[in-house]
Amino acid sequence: MANGDVSSVTVGERLAQDAVIRVGFPLVLIGVVLIRKRSVASLGFTKKSLKTTLVLAGI
Repeated sequence: MANGDVSSVTVGERLAQDAVIRVGFPLVLIGVVLIRKRSVASLGFTKKSLKTTLVLAGI
């Protein structure tokens, strides 16, 4: 995309990159929690803050 052309290939590549970043980062965080044998509450997932956490994750 050095010359600035927009095509279905470049758009598809960008969508794939965005999907990997949006899904990959949270999976890495969850993986670290599971590997270190910590509770999911250390990421902020508790019954009291579940709605807030889901809203922030959606943003």
